[in-house]
Amino acid sequence: MSSKRKSSPGESSKKQRKAIDLDMKVKIINDYEAGKKVNAIAQDVNLAHSTISTILKDKDKVKEAVKTSTGFKAIITRQGKGLIHDMEKLLAIWFDDRIQKRMPMSLSIIQAKALSIFKTLKACEGEESTNFYSKSWMVSEVLSQI
Repeated sequence: MSSKRKSSPGESSKKQRKAIDLDMKVKIINDYEAGKKVNAIAQDVNLAHSTISTILKDKDKVKEAVKTSTGFKAIITRQGKGLIHDMEKLLAIWFDDRIQKRMPMSLSIIQAKALSIFKTLKACEGEESTNFYSKSWMVSEVLSQI
């Protein structure tokens, strides 16, 4: 006989992951730096103690992300590295600037700018540039930034 608990058809055995935006992370860091205990913060924001501890451990990365973030609500799930990450950051800044100036946008304009930025970064690195994205990637990236 198996010792595993059987779940009913409607139950999920995996716990749902929660994305925490930069504003929440900054609030957690500020509360901690103001002298509030980790357990009290965890109860206030309804997150696990370990989650709060991880955010506090990575507070330098969070503060850096706040400096480089653009006007839209940013959620950090992984810290990227490399040319594509740099291109996405520059594209997000360009995209935000175009929105503030109320300039027309289309998928083809965004794709052309992304490719232009990527080619420029590749040239600075001394590598030959290649086509690196698909239309579905570009659409999902742009829509996630809005």
